Amino acid sequence: MNRANEWRGMRSTVQRVGFAVGFLSLVLSNVVILRANRQLNEVVENLRSLVVLQKGARVPELRAKSLDGKEVVLRYGADVRRTLFLVYTPGCPGCEQNWPSWSSVIDAMKGSRVRVVAVDMPGLSRPDYISAHGLDRVLIVSKIDPATAIAYRFGLTPQTLLVGADGKVEESWIGLLDRNAVQRLKEIAESSRD
Repeated sequence: MNRANEWRGMRSTVQRVGFAVGFLSLVLSNVVILRANRQLNEVVENLRSLVVLQKGARVPELRAKSLDGKEVVLRYGADVRRTLFLVYTPGCPGCEQNWPSWSSVIDAMKGSRVRVVAVDMPGLSRPDYISAHGLDRVLIVSKIDPATAIAYRFGLTPQTLLVGADGKVEESWIGLLDRNAVQRLKEIAESSRD
């Protein structure tokens, strides 16, 4: 009987030690995971800054061609309007999903001090595509000067970029616009009416 009590006591002690070791291992692994997550977030943010222009970044004048081949130069400072760039590639699935939001934003910008410029990265928009997406309501540019494309970070589509009249980035989105982004752009349109 005495031996049975000793075994129970030892088993209870082993269980407590095992529980403590397991709990401590769980806490330590969570600390390691949280630290790794923080480091990963820093890496992602650094990569994001390479791909997406951050608020306050200054961009140069935009040099491109319209779809009919005419040279287009958008200068900041000479024009009091902001410029909203809708960067797309015909056939891009994300762009296709974004068109209802972009169309809504284009409608909201009518009569505001925001010029809307659609940027067809490869220059492949055909008349049927333009009409189906309501792009006949905005300036469409393509064949962007390579240095300008790099300065604007026009590499990923869909992309939405709002540049102030002073040439500084005010807002920037990569991917699908969510409701908050659409609402923000509509508020900007409303606040910049003549």
